[in-house]
Amino acid sequence: MFAQKEDGTLEHLAIPEGVVPYELRMKTNLGGPLAVLDSYYGVYTTMPSDATLRLEGIAQLFAPAMESDYNYPPIFFDIDTTDRITQIETDLKPYAESQKASWIMNGGAAEEWDDCIARLNEMNLPELLQLKQTGLDAYFASMGR
Repeated sequence: MFAQKEDGTLEHLAIPEGVVPYELRMKTNLGGPLAVLDSYYGVYTTMPSDATLRLEGIAQLFAPAMESDYNYPPIFFDIDTTDRITQIETDLKPYAESQKASWIMNGGAAEEWDDCIARLNEMNLPELLQLKQTGLDAYFASMGR
C-alpha cells in the first residue's frame, strides 16, 4: 500500500502488525503487471521494509554462493511472444524437470543425453531459445550494449 507524498513520489505504508506482507499484497494488488525497479527506490518510491529484509537476506545468504557472473535478466515480452513461450514451456519444462530428477535419483544422464536433446528439440527448444535470445538482444540494445 502506498501514500502519495507532496513531491508526487510514492511512499510505502508500514505493514500493520501481525499482517503477512505477501497476503497484504495479494489483497491490494492491481491485478496486472507491475515492475518496481531497484533504480526507482529513493527516486519514485520508497523501499518497503519487508523488501529491505529480503534483500539483506539474499545478500548475506545467497549472493556469496552464486557462481555465475551472468543471469538472464527479467525481460518483458510482447503478448504474442509471451503466449508462444508459455505454449512451448508448458510441455518442455515438466519434461526437462522430470529428466533431471530421474538422472539425480537413478543416473543415466550420459546414456540418455542425446535422446533427451532430440525430444527437447521436438518440443520446440530451438524456437524457445530464439525467442529468448531475441528478447535478450533487445534488452541489451535498450541498455546501450
